[in-house]
Amino acid sequence: MGKYGEFIAIKEFKAHAFRVGERGGNLTSYDFIVNNQKIEVRTSELKHERAFPNDISAWGWKLQTRDRKGREKPIGYDFIVLVQLLEPWNKYALYLFSKSEIEKMPATYFRGYQSVARVLYLFKNRKHLENAIKSESKRKRNEKMITRAVLDFNKNPKKHLLHWQRVRRDMTP
Repeated sequence: MGKYGEFIAIKEFKAHAFRVGERGGNLTSYDFIVNNQKIEVRTSELKHERAFPNDISAWGWKLQTRDRKGREKPIGYDFIVLVQLLEPWNKYALYLFSKSEIEKMPATYFRGYQSVARVLYLFKNRKHLENAIKSESKRKRNEKMITRAVLDFNKNPKKHLLHWQRVRRDMTP
């Protein structure tokens, strides 16, 4: 699924007349470069996330990882593109966040996701979000998965839709 998301992102950048260069890969912290900016791509389909009860569906994206000692690894990309796969998978939405936007988000810790430092969820609908918030009451304070960033993203996901004017403005060297 990850490679499919990368394919979608590269196709969209090329379709909007961006030159896509140097593919990263598994050993780098980014997937490709556009205008000397390192781009990471994360892809998600609607699913039951382990962090929430089974009746809650969401798209979820890992934004930053932790090392084996639980420390946050440095973010090695300049921008991250989140690919939201819809049904069927030829329908999708792309969201864009800068490294500085990600760094402002609080780090989270959940026993089921020890390697995840920052994560973002987009819930299927308001009811699923409300149920996820209720399920948080059973967690320790430092294990909350519904952060202010998650609430803001669910309130207005269109704010982060990939707009090509922003890309041209922010990714111009």
